[in-house]
Amino acid sequence: MMRQEWGAELHSEITCPHCGHRSMEEMPTDACQVLYDCPACDAVLRPKSGDCCVFCSYGSVPCPPVQIEGKGRSGSQEGAMTTLDVYDPAMCCPTGVCGPEVDPVLVRFAADLKWLADQGIAVQRHNLGQEPQAFAANAAVVKELEAGIERLPVIAVDGHIVSTGVYLSRDQLVLKLGLTAEPKPSLGGSCCSPKSGCC
Repeated sequence: MMRQEWGAELHSEITCPHCGHRSMEEMPTDACQVLYDCPACDAVLRPKSGDCCVFCSYGSVPCPPVQIEGKGRSGSQEGAMTTLDVYDPAMCCPTGVCGPEVDPVLVRFAADLKWLADQGIAVQRHNLGQEPQAFAANAAVVKELEAGIERLPVIAVDGHIVSTGVYLSRDQLVLKLGLTAEPKPSLGGSCCSPKSGCC
């Protein structure tokens, strides 16, 4: 009855960005909920910049007022940044691009992360040797580590683990983040026909 009155979905599954716990919650129709206590890790969630409530930031469905206004998630999150967290194995520096023998995969990955940051993605890297607390604070990452150190790196988008054990290529990162890939350079020859005489 309430759903028919509002013409909107009144339940949304909130995913905690800290531990990955999911919980189906009923959304209020008369106010924006700006605080949410994760029942699994006790983290207090607050809306991201540009969002009116925690459901628009972390829910599977945005809040009823946003649904009614027709803005959807894209409208409510205008100005909000997608987050990409990389949980690296222990390395001598934050990027691993140092020392006499540099892994070309890490060089490429560092360049890809810089490119993503230029596209407006909030990129954060966590080195197990320098930031063990960041790993311990994320239950989903701890679970991966319990399966073996080879599960690193762990890559998460907005708190959701999207990859383990490998540094993704730029094309794979673009796919996981829902971005538009860079146009590939044309490998064709001249733009002119052989008989045009323009080249």
